[in-house]
Amino acid sequence: MTDESGAPVIGATVILKGTTIGTATNAMGEYAIDIRQADAVLVYSLIGYNKVELALADNQTQADVRLTADAIAMDNVVVVGYGVQNKRDVTTAISSIKAEDFADMPTADFRDAMAAKMPGVQVLQLGGQPEGNVSVRIRGIQSATSGNDPLYVIDGIPCDARAFANLDGSDIESLEVLKDASAAAIYGSRGSCGVILITTKRGQSEHPVVSYDGQFSVSNVTKTMDMLDAYEFAQIFKEARDGAYLFNVPTGSIDDPYESRPQTYHRVDPLITAYLQDKTGTMVNTDWQDAIFRTAYSTKHSLSISGRTKSINYFVGANYLYREGTIIGSDFERYGLRVNLDGKRNRLKYGVSFSPSYSKSNYVDADAQYGGDGVIASALMAPPVFPVYNSDGSYNWDMNGFLRINTWDTQTNEVLNPVALALEIDDIREKLNILGNVFASYEFIKGLEYKITAGGDYYSYIRNYYRPSSLPLRGYKYLDAQSTPQANYYNNNYFHWTLSNQLSFNRSFGDHTINAVAVYEAEKYTTQTAQIVSTGTIGDDKIRSTKGKTIDQDNTYNNKYAYTFASWLLRAQYSYKGRYMASVSIRGDGSSRFAPNTRWGYFPAVSIGWRISDENFMRGIKWIDDMKFRASVGQTGNAQIGNSEYLALYGTTNIDLGNGLTSQVYPKQIANNDLGWEKNTQYNVGVDISLWRGLLGLNADFYYSKTTDMLFDVPVSSVSGLTTSNMNIGSMQNKGVELSLSSRRSFGDFSYAVSANWSLNRNKVLSLGDENADIIKESSYAGGYYITRVGQPVGCYYLMVQDGIFHNQEELNSYPHFDTTQVGDFRFVDANGNGILEKDADRVIVGNYMPDFYYGFSVNLSWKGFDLAAAFQGVYGNEILNLERRYLLNMEASSNMMRESLQRYPYGELNRATRKSSGNNGACTSTFHLEDGSYLRLQNLSLGYTFPDKWTRRAGISKLRIYVQGSNLFTWTDYSGYNPEVNKRAADALRPGEDYCSYPLSRTFSVGINFNL
Repeated sequence: MTDESGAPVIGATVILKGTTIGTATNAMGEYAIDIRQADAVLVYSLIGYNKVELALADNQTQADVRLTADAIAMDNVVVVGYGVQNKRDVTTAISSIKAEDFADMPTADFRDAMAAKMPGVQVLQLGGQPEGNVSVRIRGIQSATSGNDPLYVIDGIPCDARAFANLDGSDIESLEVLKDASAAAIYGSRGSCGVILITTKRGQSEHPVVSYDGQFSVSNVTKTMDMLDAYEFAQIFKEARDGAYLFNVPTGSIDDPYESRPQTYHRVDPLITAYLQDKTGTMVNTDWQDAIFRTAYSTKHSLSISGRTKSINYFVGANYLYREGTIIGSDFERYGLRVNLDGKRNRLKYGVSFSPSYSKSNYVDADAQYGGDGVIASALMAPPVFPVYNSDGSYNWDMNGFLRINTWDTQTNEVLNPVALALEIDDIREKLNILGNVFASYEFIKGLEYKITAGGDYYSYIRNYYRPSSLPLRGYKYLDAQSTPQANYYNNNYFHWTLSNQLSFNRSFGDHTINAVAVYEAEKYTTQTAQIVSTGTIGDDKIRSTKGKTIDQDNTYNNKYAYTFASWLLRAQYSYKGRYMASVSIRGDGSSRFAPNTRWGYFPAVSIGWRISDENFMRGIKWIDDMKFRASVGQTGNAQIGNSEYLALYGTTNIDLGNGLTSQVYPKQIANNDLGWEKNTQYNVGVDISLWRGLLGLNADFYYSKTTDMLFDVPVSSVSGLTTSNMNIGSMQNKGVELSLSSRRSFGDFSYAVSANWSLNRNKVLSLGDENADIIKESSYAGGYYITRVGQPVGCYYLMVQDGIFHNQEELNSYPHFDTTQVGDFRFVDANGNGILEKDADRVIVGNYMPDFYYGFSVNLSWKGFDLAAAFQGVYGNEILNLERRYLLNMEASSNMMRESLQRYPYGELNRATRKSSGNNGACTSTFHLEDGSYLRLQNLSLGYTFPDKWTRRAGISKLRIYVQGSNLFTWTDYSGYNPEVNKRAADALRPGEDYCSYPLSRTFSVGINFNL
């Protein structure tokens, strides 16, 4: 048995029609069946293919069959949580992708491969770290403070993103996303942000199948910043000092000797003067980005064996991944193993899944600022007039204050050598994750089955950090002097167990199908954290750990905490002729995180479906293959808060009352016995349509959700000794539209599949307590603010509006401005119209990080053995707060700047150069730092060739494919930073969309091979 490309079809069912006699095809597509009757008819079937019936001639001994893909593809089974359901009968909003959609992606976190494949699911690559840095949001932001990560469920075991991120794509059979509340309500308190279900591969073939996937990749950063070279930097350095001088001494001249200028920051260092006078162009001109970025190499391998015997189905797989980072000194290595065993004996089914993984990364801090040893920030800010190394091969440290002590203190920002930071700091992070479960089920009568499952998720994270004494502290006082070495140790151990009891009933009675399930389960989560902070002896770096060091008692701790869940669930699904469908469920969750009187939450859901295409009045419309309407309503909860937040907590401190230090107890947290669940109620209507035998497929969903009892830190009376307390006070809504289109067709040896999806979500805050007071949060830099206000989306940018520059004195005199504003400085909008410019009073809402819409589309072509695939993703209408522009475009030349700074006044529309920023120019956070984050990216492009079976069978290979592919190939965007998907605080909905340095994304080219034996 073969498919349309001639490849063998494995695991297909062959049944002698009218009997129970049957078999399945092996790894070569072969089958054997004993037939002892005349006029025999064989029925061949496999999910995803059209069923074939073949009448056999008398005495026929061989029957070869080619299966064709089911163009309509409406009968696939999907996982819906605590069971499976025929896709035709689904009445909720569920999206799914299969193994082939992400198996070959060259990523450490396979969630990258989910990007742009499903409407309503936004997957963002926040950075290009070799271990991955991915954020997933389903239908926008559902909570302002209690977390927005979806629930992850792997083979029925709930877990968090840590376990999910370590999963290898080659182990995955299918992935389903439960998007609406009716689908997610069966997970109750943890389903408000959506649920992602993973089913891993199991054994299917009667004969052992050995599979191997191998890949080799080469990566480079997708973008570098266009920075000033040494000569351009010297020119603006001089202009900035001259500008500061003329501001303080209006009667002065730029030709005045530097020695006579009153302030040292009015003066230009002789090193800079040498660049201004040099005509050879041969002086030091360091490209610091080129110094820290590299071509990175990666390799990925997975090997598995799967099959089944009379009593056992088995899948055993191992995988290995090594990825160099595109920043020197960074890499990631992971080992993984998976064992899935399933057995059956009469009415008893049983199984075990076991999946350990271990990873180790050499971490380079690319996200920190230059004051915190951030490698990217230091590279962008380091003046190009200094070399990476001295002539003797040692690190050069002149960027750490040479221009402040050489002749005069010209007031530059001290920056440490980024190459040394990347290569000399040890930051080793190890992770061990073990996920497993065992189950047993017994069918009492046909359709009535009891199943018990016990599972666990163990996670261990160890970080060993060492900053050697060879690295100086930042500041001209230290320049190149050795420092006190610092050694830190951090450990986080997490264990989660679950015990689930499930009773299900699934039967058909003529035209009626009933599926019911009852579940009771218990879970416990235990976390233990420990940290040791220590310092060593200057010059002694022999032991690069905490051993033998002086312990910092104030920052050394050992904590342990736990919380528990108890839950029950009832769900019933009904279908009449596959035409009328209904589902109803209710779940109760009890969590130890809430007070006893609010501990239990109850989450009901109802959904209905109508397959209108099966109605008699639609039978004559031949071009409609299938049309189904869906409607649902459900409620979910959010328990992503801290432990013991409802309790009164106290701390101790020592104070001096005149008679020496006395220990005192003080309140740290106010008790709130009414602290309860955030709840999300969501309404969804949808339609699924297939036309012209699969030529066009359409899925559309329209939803409205409302989150109530949102948790916020509310101001309290200062008499309590505290400033805020956590309370349920707020509400907000999301409403949106999701559309997806698909088309697939075959023409002889040629076939194509095209798909596209488009998603829109609108968020609005409805209430914020009795007085609806604004919630204002500060960005990473003072002067940048976010606001959450009733009637607006969560976490809007709240900034002054920069409106060009003042070109002449007449403009300056006729418009409100700051006292220190000069011609050539920024002009800001007087937002309240009172004629006075004030940084606080003239802030306004100027946008937010949430896009107007996001989308994706893909094309897959195949001809004979060749396959070509391209996938695009895009976002439109979001803004990014690019705080790096504070340094890189402030026109102070206290550090290096972007080449865009050449457009300074009077040469362009940027503010004038001056060392001491006047008029609140580039260093004052405003809309000057806000950029459009819209983009379109060619996410993946691949070309493969599958060798004909007749070529490979002689070598015992049932399938052999080779391919080349590129990832993150091109990004079309106006955003000036490295990555338009950046979000420094992805977990903080009140302060999103900030770029304050991040690890650039990688453009990756790969070659790979897949084969089965």
